[in-house]
Amino acid sequence: MPTLTVYNLRGKKIGLRRTNKSGGEGSIYEIIGNNSSCAKIYHSRKVTAELHQKVLSMVENPPDDPSPDARHRSIGWPEDVLYSDSGRSWFVGYTMPLIDTKTFQETHKYFDPSDRLKAFGGSFTWQHLFTAAFNMASAVAALHEKGHRIGDLRETNILVSPSALVSIIDCDSFQVKDSASGITYYTRVGSGEFLPPELMGADFKTNDYDRYYSDLFALAIVVFKFLSNGVHPYQARGPLVDDAPSPEEKIKKGYFPYAAHIKGIEPPSYALPYDIIPPSIRVLFNRCFVDGHTDPLRRPTAIEWFDALKAEGVKLKQCSKNEYHWYGNHLSDCPWCNTLISLGKDYFPKPFYAGQQIELIAAKYVPELPQEVLPGQGQAQTLMPATGTGQTTQQAYLRPRVARKSAKKNRVLSSNIWVGFAQILGGILALYACFMLYKYGVYAFNQLDPSVDDYEIFLAQVMAYVFLLVLGIHIIRSGIDDW
Repeated sequence: MPTLTVYNLRGKKIGLRRTNKSGGEGSIYEIIGNNSSCAKIYHSRKVTAELHQKVLSMVENPPDDPSPDARHRSIGWPEDVLYSDSGRSWFVGYTMPLIDTKTFQETHKYFDPSDRLKAFGGSFTWQHLFTAAFNMASAVAALHEKGHRIGDLRETNILVSPSALVSIIDCDSFQVKDSASGITYYTRVGSGEFLPPELMGADFKTNDYDRYYSDLFALAIVVFKFLSNGVHPYQARGPLVDDAPSPEEKIKKGYFPYAAHIKGIEPPSYALPYDIIPPSIRVLFNRCFVDGHTDPLRRPTAIEWFDALKAEGVKLKQCSKNEYHWYGNHLSDCPWCNTLISLGKDYFPKPFYAGQQIELIAAKYVPELPQEVLPGQGQAQTLMPATGTGQTTQQAYLRPRVARKSAKKNRVLSSNIWVGFAQILGGILALYACFMLYKYGVYAFNQLDPSVDDYEIFLAQVMAYVFLLVLGIHIIRSGIDDW
């Protein structure tokens, strides 16, 4: 059952079904039996005679939509006027093309790197961003050709699809010119960070301002953000803007940080290198933000953006290392690969799927070698060649440097019972040898011992006791391992 019944200009009855989409001006309704259109019904307090006449004029003066395909409309322009009664005495809203907001989303989800990577990985490439900027210029050019102005051109009333198609919404706030009567219905709103300096602080509710040059300024900002990862062209740092924290205040000052001749100001640290943008596009930015800052007539028109973006778009190059890296024909190297090397960031990474693996440079095999267990240790260590051609530099570095003798000097009091026994025996031998050598030495010196008949035997005995002395000392120092 319909939740609301309305009538169009021809008095045809239309059933509407409520959705959960609403805003400050009204609510969006589904049209029963019509899958290509929807309806906007205003809150009663927002309905005025001027608004009624404006919507009537819009229905009678539509722009030539650059994308007239029923599946996609570039401009969400009113198609029919709606009334609460068949006599058409009470205006309530209008019908417009249905835009799938699950597919078409606000621009920041595409040109902001974190939002874009989260939603699409690297598959929404710089080529997509470039094409979306072109499509945006195309839609604005179509509106200007009919004498209309967007007025409040900003990123929230621009929707983009994953295929880079663009749709402009909230068209009832546009500046509209009635071709029959010559009457102009002006825009009554404005967003500071997209306004030109001459309209900063303007009272749009009570004063009438032609927004043509305002559109040109805002269009250049939107194109810049598409090509620069969402960075605003007036976002900057340096002494010249230290007292201007907001984009609006920076716009008033008029310092374009990418202009080479301006000192004391530079782009933010997170901004992309400006030379990523093709030279012909940079010329248009300079005309808008430098020359056109004080002279609106110098700002590029929408059709100039259309022509320049089309010419550069067909020349974009694809990186041979990453199919998601697209860049201008004026560059010899892929800037996205260079950014990955210099900053460690890949703004358009290759996809990585479950099951896919990463291959590194293969490690070199080391030949298996015998193992030894060092005394007093429970785990085995690899025995490395100590010297000779079999020892590599790596083995020499890894080989445990065990000083055997210096280590064994400290094992006199070892807890091993056999080592202790050997050391005691060594001590006894040494003491006995010392005693006998002392005895034979005194006799030999004085040559008074009558018992010494054969000095050859005497010398042999002395040498034996010397050997016992050396052996005992060695056992004491080294323990049972070398005994």
